[in-house]
Amino acid sequence: MNRSFTLLVVIGTLAISVFSQDGPSQKPAAAATAESSPLDLAKSALAAHGGDKLKQMKSLIVAGSAEIAPSPSQIIPAMFRLIVSGDRYVFELNNPISPLKQIFDGKQRYSSGYELPPMTSLGFPLLPKVGAEGYTIAALPEPKKRKKGFRMTAPDGFYTDFFIDEKTGQIKGY
Repeated sequence: MNRSFTLLVVIGTLAISVFSQDGPSQKPAAAATAESSPLDLAKSALAAHGGDKLKQMKSLIVAGSAEIAPSPSQIIPAMFRLIVSGDRYVFELNNPISPLKQIFDGKQRYSSGYELPPMTSLGFPLLPKVGAEGYTIAALPEPKKRKKGFRMTAPDGFYTDFFIDEKTGQIKGY
């Protein structure tokens, strides 16, 4: 339970930190309609985030603070850092009780502590891979059908549900 909650907190914090950045103002991409296929939604979201410029991005660095709650009455402050370059990454979660560091060198994953899913197979780092071989895009599962979005699955089986902002066409959550 603690591991899954920690993972949820880390992913949520990463999402907040990535999408709270103010970038240069740009015209929103043509918003996909409600009848759009999941692939059209994914392509529209990719275009809204820079399209080819996002695909050509060589590295991504995300850092910030997080709160880890090993129990409902205890909250521990933590700092995280994610550095992604291609398929390689370094993820660190520094806290006083159970610091975690996970490294993937392109061939093998190393971890101090428990294993987390590959950081390049979850969340925002998946978006530039829209249309790449082995990455599948499908409709959201039934419980989430009311929201506008799509599910993207990496070749290793991990998936992310992306939710699209109606006005901007950008990702508002995952």
